Amino acid sequence: MLVVGPQAITGNAKTGIPAAFSMPSNVELAHFNAIRGMDCWKEVDAIVVIGRNQPPLEEVEAIARSLFLTDDEPMQFAENWTTEVRGYRMRDKKERIGVDVVVHPDQRVQAVHEQLREHESQQAIDRLRLVHGERPKRVYLSSNIPLDIDVDRIVNWNEMVHGGDRIEQAWNQLEGVLPMAPDLLATTFPALWASRDAAKADARRWRKKGRFTNIFSIGNMTLFRHEYRAAKSKQRRWSWCISDSADAETTRLRLEALLGAVEMRSANKAPKARNVRDQRRRKPHLRARRPSHKIRRPKSLGRSTEARRA
Repeated sequence: MLVVGPQAITGNAKTGIPAAFSMPSNVELAHFNAIRGMDCWKEVDAIVVIGRNQPPLEEVEAIARSLFLTDDEPMQFAENWTTEVRGYRMRDKKERIGVDVVVHPDQRVQAVHEQLREHESQQAIDRLRLVHGERPKRVYLSSNIPLDIDVDRIVNWNEMVHGGDRIEQAWNQLEGVLPMAPDLLATTFPALWASRDAAKADARRWRKKGRFTNIFSIGNMTLFRHEYRAAKSKQRRWSWCISDSADAETTRLRLEALLGAVEMRSANKAPKARNVRDQRRRKPHLRARRPSHKIRRPKSLGRSTEARRA
């Protein structure tokens, strides 16, 4: 793994600045402004980019002044940064997430600013040579600056250091199965959910998404949804759970170790309708629609002149 950040955190061996923390032997450290063109980390499996390279306002304006000195349009200097909303390029196009970032009011100064800030983080990511990589690699950005990359997931710091969101943290504490009943989640994991409503909201959100990513592995974990209820119960509504096994019997045994005797039901989609009338009942948009206006019959043309004379 490669860790890149400000030299105050990752250290600088040339100037004798020590790293702010100790790392395992399989982790290499590097700092901003000393990574461009480096090809020695192309075999690394993952990278963590800590923070961002954010130079002071005066330094950015000084560089821009030297580059655009002869421009006809005078430069616009500022006493402080301004902010604007920028969005992340999420891999799931349905997700629309943005954040306030500091920018400069002069577009030329802002162009220099992005070369020093955004592009320095992207240079760090490029050290893994992802374009030519033969295996999947992980990129962790501990910064909220949107970059020119596809983002799979956004988490806060607590989720990052504790193994994911609350559903994932609960999953990590059990053995291959997690009942998703809100009451059970709130009572079993009171440190994660203070109320049933909070657990219900997380379960509903996860059900819509359909999966979660184990942030401490290279690939995505494949999970399966099953439905269950207490054995010989009069409960009409089935509860559901997630399991790392597609086998219902294996999941049942794991659930019984937690909840006691249960019975399982397939969680597959409802069977297809058998006839057209049933299809219309299941899918209202297939129902025959009446015309929006009445269809009038044409008026009688009457008998011809010859017929009347006869």
